[in-house]
Amino acid sequence: MKKLLGIVSVQVCCAVSAFAAVTLFDFETEAERKSVPKSWDKKSFQVCVTNHFASSGETSLHFSAVPWRKGLPQWPSFTLTTQPTDWTKYDRLVVDLVSVGENPQGLSSFFTDPPGRIQNGLSRHIMLPAKGYLQWVIQLDKWPKTCNPKQISRLHFFASEPQCLDVFLDRITLLKKGEPLPTPSPALVKELVPFTRDQFEIASREVESLKAETEPFCVTGQIRKERDYFLSKFREEMDAFRKKLDGEIRELSLLISLQDAVAQLQRKRDSVISRFRFWADCVRAGQKTEGMLVGTATTMEQVMPRGAAYTLKPATDLAIRLARNETEGLQLAVTPTEGKLQNVTVSVSALKHTGFFTWAKIPASAVTCDIVGYVDTKKAPPYRVGYNVATNEAPFYAKKSRAAFVGWWPDPILNFLKGTDIAEQDVQSFWINIRCPEDQKAGTYRGKVEITADNAPAVTIPFTVRVNDFTLPRESPLPLAITFSPGVNRYNEFAAQVDAVKKNPDSPVNSWKRHKQEWGDFLADHYITMDSLYHHGGEYPHFDVLRRLREQGRLGIFNLGYWGYPKDLSEESVKKWREYTIPKLKKAYDGAKENGMLDHAYVYGCDEISAQYFTNIQYAVSVLKKELPGVPIATTAYDHEFGVGSPLANMDVFTPLTPKFDCEKAEKARAEGRKVWWYICCGPHTPHANMFVECPAIEGRILMGAMTTRMRPDGFLYYEITIWNSMNCITSGPFTEWDARSWTTYHGDGAWTCVGPDGTPLTTQRLENFRDGLEDFAYAKILEERLKACPRPDCEWAKAAKEQLAVPISVMQDMKTFTYDPAAVYQWRDAMADLIERAPVKKGE
Repeated sequence: MKKLLGIVSVQVCCAVSAFAAVTLFDFETEAERKSVPKSWDKKSFQVCVTNHFASSGETSLHFSAVPWRKGLPQWPSFTLTTQPTDWTKYDRLVVDLVSVGENPQGLSSFFTDPPGRIQNGLSRHIMLPAKGYLQWVIQLDKWPKTCNPKQISRLHFFASEPQCLDVFLDRITLLKKGEPLPTPSPALVKELVPFTRDQFEIASREVESLKAETEPFCVTGQIRKERDYFLSKFREEMDAFRKKLDGEIRELSLLISLQDAVAQLQRKRDSVISRFRFWADCVRAGQKTEGMLVGTATTMEQVMPRGAAYTLKPATDLAIRLARNETEGLQLAVTPTEGKLQNVTVSVSALKHTGFFTWAKIPASAVTCDIVGYVDTKKAPPYRVGYNVATNEAPFYAKKSRAAFVGWWPDPILNFLKGTDIAEQDVQSFWINIRCPEDQKAGTYRGKVEITADNAPAVTIPFTVRVNDFTLPRESPLPLAITFSPGVNRYNEFAAQVDAVKKNPDSPVNSWKRHKQEWGDFLADHYITMDSLYHHGGEYPHFDVLRRLREQGRLGIFNLGYWGYPKDLSEESVKKWREYTIPKLKKAYDGAKENGMLDHAYVYGCDEISAQYFTNIQYAVSVLKKELPGVPIATTAYDHEFGVGSPLANMDVFTPLTPKFDCEKAEKARAEGRKVWWYICCGPHTPHANMFVECPAIEGRILMGAMTTRMRPDGFLYYEITIWNSMNCITSGPFTEWDARSWTTYHGDGAWTCVGPDGTPLTTQRLENFRDGLEDFAYAKILEERLKACPRPDCEWAKAAKEQLAVPISVMQDMKTFTYDPAAVYQWRDAMADLIERAPVKKGE
């Protein structure tokens, strides 16, 4: 097992004072150098002391690995060991890092006490820059119950399936509250200067190539004039950078600012190329380009508004295909050709049936044209992000890539704004959604989309909508256990404002309550039932909302309350556990029974608990089954056998993280009467699908659609969609002040929703794709029903249906290899729609 994981250990005895900042490791002593073992396999990864990139003294620790491939250690790692130390006296651990890899790379850590699994410790992650210095400041709070922070002795560092790991670590230091961060040595600054010069020379060559690269796009004099203007400005900036680099650089802050400026210039260059390519495409497509350019993108693509590359197609005609009771959309994107556009609006005309039912229309109330809002990420997250936005072809790590984009990202959809100004060079997206009524006549509908501005001619684009001849269900096609429990997170610097936010009646975490039923309907529009995994009674379950959803036929499952396990199985511990747990659950159980909703109830507990507590959990489950008869009991406890041959055989629902989902093991568990769901949270990271702000939006749709269809989990769990770390609701836009952080520098994890004026609900691009993926899965479920009813199981139609239900390789090869091309998703979805409509036996026949 150790060989598979790739573990090496460094054991050093450090004398540590509990009352002062202390450097645990700086790799300068002979004892430290001798204690660093050789890697077990130099062909995969190495850990060694070196005399390069030391932030103090003369030596540092070098950690490197070859690009991961199957057969190599999945998690190359090493462990530094000290005498057990009380870390509660300190609030931060600081590690100086110099990454010399060509691309960003994730680095992770666990800090724990001597006994037990290393994974029981405090876990932290960071994204290493491409060729740069980073001071990793680790907040020492929120210690897990599975380790003792007063006895920390092991510092474990690792990378997950590394593609570009080449990093130097030095001066690992504990700091007390208020103590300043240590300053890197002048020698390190001097050693880093060549990196910056290399980056500068690359950027300089790219700037000079801009003229030749954009020449094919200069199809009008106006485009050429603007291209030449940008080229001259870029050259001016490069001359200014060169003068600073030619001088003596002593301060690390100056060096980092130069690195950031060069990276921003490179992104600006890519953005300019995107602009000229799109402009030329619009001219060639015959679009009138006076005042504005209008493009289109799918809802699975992020259209970056400022300072980043983007891909758009000229909007010559627009089309949507959807089923009855389905919501589907597209994006229009507008950018000025000269100066600022004022008060830009988008509207859709009446959509009229083109066939026999000439009187049929898609009502205006079913169509929305909303302005896409943006959040500022400000700091790099601890995960790989995005794909090559210039080509929209693949995740960025599969190509040579620059540092992760930090800045404005599309996310909230601002349904309260009617129009917006668009600054010169900016790209503004508009989200057009159609929610097709359940009784809509099938067929083709036509209308038009109009884009207007106060200072530019209007643009009109034909719009076609095809309504399929089948209806999606009102309730989710997949059981969902998702927490809606608005709150703030103390993990980041926002923590100082937590009390003020909670006391402010107009803050997002309070003002939403004025619109509780509206929030309930909003969630149900996305197949989510207002619920909480972690509640202990109080206002949960929200029976008033649940009754309304039941009347609408949209009620999903809901949790009766969270449950834990007794500390031990002594009579006293069991008694305390029962007194704390059972009355709350029984009260919710009786409420569900009185409301006739017991068949929608479940109980969730023992969140991500390890195997050492399985005997205690087993006892708790046996009690719950007696006290709450008929209610499924669910967990994310780490039993990856899903109860087969384990102490937790009496559990009803297991929920592994998506990478841990095993179809064969799940089938064995089902054969014994259990269900196996799956979940995501702050993990997994790329190359697995997730739903952070920076994740390609298509990932959420593929996870809930194609991956769910192929892998067939019995349900989906998510820990929270309402971590609202903002002091104020969103009341203006499109560039908002909404805090995109959920915890540390994760953006959007645990936060799929935003809050509009007075506490009203705002959706996000990620939440829209979540629902769209479930609708794709609903197509698969309907097709599956038709296949079961097919009187000729060996006919060509049946063969084609089975192929689509298996999910084509063009959409998904496995959980880590899937398409980033929206066209492939639409092709699969439309193929299922065609098969449903051509089924030999239709539903109800």
